[in-house]
Amino acid sequence: MHSPDRSRGVSLRQVSKQFGSTRVIDPLDLEIEEGAFVVLLGPSGCGKSTLLRMIAGLESPSSGRIHIHGIDVTDLPPRRRSTAMVFQSYALYAHLTVADNIAFPLKMQRWPWYYEIPLLSRLLPGRRALQAGNRARAMEIAQTVGLEALLDRKPRALSGGQRQRVALARAMIGDPAVFLMDEPLSNLDTQLRAATRSEITRLHQRLGRTFIYVTHDQVEAMTMGTRVIVMNGGCIQQDADPQSLFDRPANRFVAGFIGNPPMNLIETVVEPGGLRASEGPLLTGSQALVNRHGLQPGDAVTLGIRPEQVSVSASGQAMQVDLVERLGTEQIVTLRAGQMEILMRDSMARQYRPGDTASIRLDFEQAHLFARDTGNRLEEVAHARYGT
Repeated sequence: MHSPDRSRGVSLRQVSKQFGSTRVIDPLDLEIEEGAFVVLLGPSGCGKSTLLRMIAGLESPSSGRIHIHGIDVTDLPPRRRSTAMVFQSYALYAHLTVADNIAFPLKMQRWPWYYEIPLLSRLLPGRRALQAGNRARAMEIAQTVGLEALLDRKPRALSGGQRQRVALARAMIGDPAVFLMDEPLSNLDTQLRAATRSEITRLHQRLGRTFIYVTHDQVEAMTMGTRVIVMNGGCIQQDADPQSLFDRPANRFVAGFIGNPPMNLIETVVEPGGLRASEGPLLTGSQALVNRHGLQPGDAVTLGIRPEQVSVSASGQAMQVDLVERLGTEQIVTLRAGQMEILMRDSMARQYRPGDTASIRLDFEQAHLFARDTGNRLEEVAHARYGT
C-alpha cells in the first residue's frame, strides 16, 4: 500500500450544518489523508452521519468547503465525487440478482436510455457487449468479497452478512477514491458482526483506499480504525489513534465514552490529605496525584480511573460490594462507599457476593484528573513531578 498523502485525501474547511434554527454541526476543519481508515464515533444525534452525508453529497453544508483529492466537490452531485456509500439498510434491489445488484452502478453510468426499449434494444449489438462487460466486472468484484458462488441469487435468498458483502461489492465496482460507510454492521448479530468487521478491515488493507466509517459502537471503532474521531453535540471532542484515545482522553466525555465498562468518573475535592470523594471517603494514596498536578486544598476536580486500574489490596480502601457481573473469564464488580460508586474488573479467582466488604487499591499512577468546569483533562505540572 502506498504512503498516505493528505493532499489526495478528504479535506473539510469550516464545514457546518443547520436544519432551520437547529445547528447540527458546528464549523469544523478536518483533514483525512489518502488511504486512512477513519472512524467517526459518537452517540446517536452527535452529527457523525450528517457529516458523512455531506462528504457524499447527499446533504449540502450550510457553510464551508469540501475537497476530495484536491478538487472542490462542495457543489458537485454524488456521482461526480469519486465516492461510494454503504448504507445501514444495504439498499439492494429485491428483483435483481446479486450480479445485477453489484453491476447496477456501471449500468447507470454506461447504459443509454434507448437500451431499455424492448424491440429496439435487440437490434443494437452494443447492448449485449456492454451487458457482458458489466457482468464480467461484477464477477471480478464478487470474487474479492467471496460472493462468486451467489451471483444468480436474489437478495431474499441471502443471509444478512452476504447482503452486506453485496453492498460492499456494489460500492467497489465504480473504483471510488473514498468509501463511506454509515453503520453498515448494525443490523447483524454479534458473531456475524465480528466476522464482517474483519472482512472490511482486510478489504481496506487490500485496496489501500480511504475509508470513512460511521458507528456508535466503540469496539468497531477501536478495532478497525487507524484514526478515530470522537464527536458529541456536533463538535469533534478528540481526534487520535485508538490507543491514544484510551490512554489519554482529552476530556470527560471521551473518558466516559471510550472503554467497556467505561472509566470511573468520581467528583472530588482536594483536601490536605489528598482527594476526597464528594459525599464519600478520603481516597487513600491520592496525595501524590494531587502534587503532580499542582492542586491546592479546595480545588474541585473529577477523578478518572479505569476499572482495570482498580485492584484488591489488604491495605486499601474499604468498600461494599453492590453488584457482580460474571463474564466467564472475568467479572465486573460494582463497589460503593457512601455515595461513591466504583467499577472494578477482576479475574474469576475471587468470589464476590453483594454485601461483602472488599479492600481495594486505586492505581493513581494511571489515573486522570479533569477540570470540573470545562471537563478537559488536566496536564501534570512538570516541576511538581520532576523538580525542574
